[in-house]
Amino acid sequence: MTVPAGVRFFGGARETGGGGEEFLAKGGRKPTEVIAAGIPVVCGRRMGNFEPLISELRARGGVRTSLLKDLGATVGEVLEDAKGRRAMVEAAGLVLERHRGAMERTMDVLEAV
Repeated sequence: MTVPAGVRFFGGARETGGGGEEFLAKGGRKPTEVIAAGIPVVCGRRMGNFEPLISELRARGGVRTSLLKDLGATVGEVLEDAKGRRAMVEAAGLVLERHRGAMERTMDVLEAV
């Protein structure tokens, strides 16, 4: 697996990850690779290009959302809370699992048409 830029951005310890573009109004990075690697995601508010996934992740506690000005404090909170990090990873993993095979199911429907 290629290590997403966000994983490198938040350091070699890989205790948390995020993309960065969503803080700069550039659209955000796909959080799925970071989640699949078992790393909790901290992202900005501008993740609309990953709807409805990002809303589901937020609703289930699978990601933390931060403003750029609060990013350091938010990442610090996540890093200091090992139990919370595990809960985030578990919640995000459950969301991804629910969507596993979605492309195949979509292709099955399209092929039947």
